[in-house]
Amino acid sequence: MTNLAWPLRTLKLGLKSVFCFAQDMYFARLIRRHPPIDANSGLNLIGYYRADLGLGEALRYLAHALSCAHIPFLVRKFSPQLRASQTNISLVSHEASHCSHPINCIAINPDMLRRLPRWLRYAEWAQRYNIAYWFWELEHFPRAWEYILPLIDEIWVNTEFNAKTMRAVHPCVTKVPFAIEFARPSSRLNRAYFGLPQNTTLFLNSFDFHSSIERKNPQATIAAFLQAFPNQDTPVTLLIKSTNGPAHQEKFNALKKLAQQDARILFLDRQLGEEEKHALLKAADCYVSLHRSEGLGLGLAESMYLGKAVIGTNYSGNVEFMNSHNSALIDFTLVPVEPGQYPHATGQAWAQANMEQAVAMMQKMVSDPSWRNALGAQAALDMRTNHSFAVMGEAIARRLTQIQEMKAAQ
Repeated sequence: MTNLAWPLRTLKLGLKSVFCFAQDMYFARLIRRHPPIDANSGLNLIGYYRADLGLGEALRYLAHALSCAHIPFLVRKFSPQLRASQTNISLVSHEASHCSHPINCIAINPDMLRRLPRWLRYAEWAQRYNIAYWFWELEHFPRAWEYILPLIDEIWVNTEFNAKTMRAVHPCVTKVPFAIEFARPSSRLNRAYFGLPQNTTLFLNSFDFHSSIERKNPQATIAAFLQAFPNQDTPVTLLIKSTNGPAHQEKFNALKKLAQQDARILFLDRQLGEEEKHALLKAADCYVSLHRSEGLGLGLAESMYLGKAVIGTNYSGNVEFMNSHNSALIDFTLVPVEPGQYPHATGQAWAQANMEQAVAMMQKMVSDPSWRNALGAQAALDMRTNHSFAVMGEAIARRLTQIQEMKAAQ
């Protein structure tokens, strides 16, 4: 199928769309005019590096891995119409106004990529080797986005789940291990700081309403908790931590209504600073994610790094780092994504977690604290061994050497 067939298929043939598409294809041809790439070449990291959201965190972790491997980099902010707060300044000293390195690494969603050639100077895009650093939550890449693919030279992913998706649509896909490292939060940011009860087993679920409540599926976590602990005298607590609830008030109200029968289910909806976020994960005894699909599963990964036991659906990006030895994985059945549940999901499927298993695992987390603690200890060991900045940085250095050799041979 020709490139032009994709905008035809998606019925985006207004004059402006045709012009933008033609412009993109023009720059796709120019992309082949790359500057020299040598052993000292660095990366221009382009994305939401200040943003308090998963993509921003992923870019920051990538930057720290590059630093660990002594790979030069700079950051360029990309934030048109970004709804998330942008309070993280950890990389501000690396911010630049020009993409001076020969390789761009772009950590923005595919649907936003077409805006990039008009956000940067044209030469910064057209005359660079362009790597897209992508996460996608479903098994198939949206056909509506496939016309974007000629604009990039290579795709980087962190999980085999995403690698399989991207290999179906692009000839150059590289899987690099993701990295999780951060300072242990201050002890003053404890349960009392968050207004949480002390003498209770605390389960935590977290999500952003902007990231689709249907995909994150906190409703299943609430249902499993209610089934697992029907006696309200049992000393257990479930905290549903969300952001951007007021922007989705109807769905937020419906979620709270599910829990109104049990005072042990608490809600916290506000943006936390980075240390606060990690402190809340540390305050919990068990993190629960009965998600329908994840590109990665950052809440699970960060909880495991802190040595916390986790319960998660045995499906999608999180199985890259979760296994039967370091976490409680929940079986699932694939179900169709219903209309309106997620963008570009027509004909796709995702997971429905097995509720009986989820209930049993939550009960075991309470009844067997020794097992729970051992699970968390193994999780911390695995994260520090397999997902450090050093491991990620070394993998990227190897790939950059391969790119250098490939370009030299052309």
